[in-house]
Amino acid sequence: EVSRGRPETVRRGDFSAKEIGEDMYLNQVGTFGVTQRGYRWGRAGGAVMRLGHYVVGFKEALWALLYPDDGKLTGRTERPERGLLLFLLTLVLIDLPLSWHKVRGGFEFEWIGYFLDIGRFEIGVTFTRAVWAANWLSDKVAEGRVRLGELREGLGRLQFLAGPVEHVRPFLGPLYAWASAGPRFARPKLPVMVALIMRYLAKELREHHTMSCETRAEQLGEVFRLDASAKCSVIAIGGWRIRKGENPKDSEWFSLTLTKATAPWAFSRGEPFRTIAALELLGSLVSLMVLMPELDARGESAAMVTMTCSTDNQGNSHLLDRLLTTKYPLGVVLMELAHQMRRRRLVLRANWVPRDQNQEADDLTNLEFRHFDERRRIPVSLEDLDFGVMTELFECGDQYIAELDEQRQKAKEQAAKEAEKGGGRKRK
Repeated sequence: EVSRGRPETVRRGDFSAKEIGEDMYLNQVGTFGVTQRGYRWGRAGGAVMRLGHYVVGFKEALWALLYPDDGKLTGRTERPERGLLLFLLTLVLIDLPLSWHKVRGGFEFEWIGYFLDIGRFEIGVTFTRAVWAANWLSDKVAEGRVRLGELREGLGRLQFLAGPVEHVRPFLGPLYAWASAGPRFARPKLPVMVALIMRYLAKELREHHTMSCETRAEQLGEVFRLDASAKCSVIAIGGWRIRKGENPKDSEWFSLTLTKATAPWAFSRGEPFRTIAALELLGSLVSLMVLMPELDARGESAAMVTMTCSTDNQGNSHLLDRLLTTKYPLGVVLMELAHQMRRRRLVLRANWVPRDQNQEADDLTNLEFRHFDERRRIPVSLEDLDFGVMTELFECGDQYIAELDEQRQKAKEQAAKEAEKGGGRKRK
């Protein structure tokens, strides 16, 4: 530590701002991992990007992005090559070290691991990455077993793929739960539910490894409101479509009653009120399928349509933002909801509203229909809905939970034995 060439005045240890005065202390031995280096590179990188914009000017303006040390330039004029070459010339003139062997161009390219197709306006992961993940998943399903340490490593790659391809993210929850159920070297047999999820993910990644963004996302606003109730052994969910300038009497609506025979998974924890979060999410799912049928979906070249629903369960609003949970049966309902959103090219978000502002939906769960017109009621039966994955996953859900608990119990017993052996060696 040197202070303006006066090393004799510098003392080691703590000192106050008053003692420092106008002296400047400079750390000359920091490595790249030190916070100051990141700050300085951020300032320097920002200055370089601004200089490039100033030189290119408004006439040849382009989009320039910098992520740590990876840059991306996108031309946006009738002659985009002019702005691109001028920006690169600026970097050469200031002697910025560039890895020319990594420089790529064209309408399709990979940047920071993601795939961008500006010709078709698509973003996702490269086909080779998606195929690798699909083949890895298929191989593990064929083997019937997977080492938990290897599964954790594979989940790291799958989570990266789930960045732009969001609809596969909910299916990772049960895999995370299974991967953390034992030590890394354990190689238990895959439960049926986990095998089904891995098979589904392999199919999805082969068919949908990019998402279209050709048009600006359309914001539909609040589309429907819903609610769910669980009293004794009877469960009810209800929802109604919101249209601007219309009252509930002119809106489509539904009310559905479930029992242990029609929804046995809702009683997996005993009383159905213990799974109220899953039932609220089921209300969102049924409302989406009934009130927003696939006929209303946009074409494959359109962007995802963003819509919101309102509920008095605040937890589901955070759940739909993250699209990930390891809880059962909540996770299975979320998987089906993600599958239905992908089929409709919709992004569903949930808004929390106070219970007194959600009175109409609450009345639907209490079988009170005074706010609505019976002629606009949509008949709904859970058995007739076109679920893509939920029915099959619920059929093996209880078995999965039993095997997961058994695996965790074995891991605890093994850890206790190792701790006991270690204590015995120390005493000796």
